[in-house]
Amino acid sequence: MQPDHPEELWNEAAAHALLGAALPTEPIITFEEDGGGLRRVEFGSGSWGVAWVEGGRAVTYGYDLDYSTARHQLPPVDLLAGAPDWFPWDYVHAAQKDMQLVSWVYWWDGETWERAEYPGDMNGGPDSGSESSYDGYADGCEDWDEAREAYDALMTAVKARAVDAATIEALYAPLEEDVRPSDPAATVARVLELARRLGATPGTPRPQLPAGTGEPAGRRVHIMDPEQVEGAIAKAMRNASELDRPAPTVVPDEVAAWVRANLGETSIEVAYTGSDRHGYDYKLGTGWGRMADAELSALLDAWREREADPERGRWTHARITVTADGFTADRSYDHLPAWWEGFRLHLPGLRAEMASRAPQWRPSWSALLDDDLALKGAPLELAWRPGEPFQSLAL
Repeated sequence: MQPDHPEELWNEAAAHALLGAALPTEPIITFEEDGGGLRRVEFGSGSWGVAWVEGGRAVTYGYDLDYSTARHQLPPVDLLAGAPDWFPWDYVHAAQKDMQLVSWVYWWDGETWERAEYPGDMNGGPDSGSESSYDGYADGCEDWDEAREAYDALMTAVKARAVDAATIEALYAPLEEDVRPSDPAATVARVLELARRLGATPGTPRPQLPAGTGEPAGRRVHIMDPEQVEGAIAKAMRNASELDRPAPTVVPDEVAAWVRANLGETSIEVAYTGSDRHGYDYKLGTGWGRMADAELSALLDAWREREADPERGRWTHARITVTADGFTADRSYDHLPAWWEGFRLHLPGLRAEMASRAPQWRPSWSALLDDDLALKGAPLELAWRPGEPFQSLAL
């Protein structure tokens, strides 16, 4: 879904900002200034913003609580990937931090909108709040036809950049007495000053952001949900390889016997969770909420501990494949194996395991476990890239 022309976005946002300022106590969907642009006040379903950038360019960004799914994507998605040098990096980064859930970003180069590639059916764009804003205004009016005339006149004046005192005063005429501002003259003066700042009065320039000077060094990808920390670290683990370890000598025949007796000839994959609740020590596959039961957990724990080395540590993921002729066992100590699907991790278990190892037996990604990715963001290489697998947690 491509956004409307930035002129249309800006005019709608500016008109609703003026309407909200003219009636500050009424339940009107409005916009506020945000350091060079306009942003819709969040009212429970989402928000979006728009700003001009010098050179006739623009940006728009936002989210919809019902339809924006970027916060459910693992690994996190870099919404700014491929943005041009002139992109207002600091401004949009600040919006992402402030709004937390920004799920789409577009940039206008003077002719067309562009954005980063998104995975799956992830999409989004600014939705018009015109009718909702009008309804909020008209609810306080005695005559809805007169309200529509005043509202449409405001929209027309903003588009023509011809807002004046009469435009604002006309909004008060249809209002019920108890809805009108107590000091209309002072309110009109404040609204006109806002209109001047927004370039909606004759001869006044619109605000515009300075053009960026290139992608900031060390830029990180905004994290919207704690689970995206797991997704970023999981990507690092997938890109890692096993350290040079001696081959294990322990044979987990008790585990294989349990699988054969309870599940038959099959393969199970488990991940150590680090839980202190008996029976929740191991995740059974990547399915939601599948934990190894207490009996199997005890057998897995015994196997894992028998193989433990005081310096090299223990495995974090394991697979047992039982066949008619016997079984095979695979262990992963230092990376996320290809047979473990998805990007969900159990960070407490990983942290405990890495802390128990000698430093030389900790893979490089283990440093991420102590890095505050939720606050700092994920390194660019740990964000989703086009063509890579992803996992959507959206219901």
